[in-house]
Amino acid sequence: MDLVGSFGSTDKFKTRVKELEAEFQEIEGFKEQEVVTICPGGGFSLVAAEIMAENGFKDVKSLDGGVDGWFKKGYPTTLDMPIRD
Repeated sequence: MDLVGSFGSTDKFKTRVKELEAEFQEIEGFKEQEVVTICPGGGFSLVAAEIMAENGFKDVKSLDGGVDGWFKKGYPTTLDMPIRD
């Protein structure tokens, strides 16, 4: 996946990364919890996970291959148990 190409330009990609950094206030409460970042192909979520780790998130992971990879591997797409708080 061409991560920058999906944004159309390097400038648009850099702008989105800056927006993500600015949104950290909304997710500060999750710094001590496990966080999994997800995107369609896995590239942007990997960048997001790296930025989050650099900003103090203790247990952050990126879904390898993204949602597309999840579907291709035939993993379940529905949840049979309640989501924990």
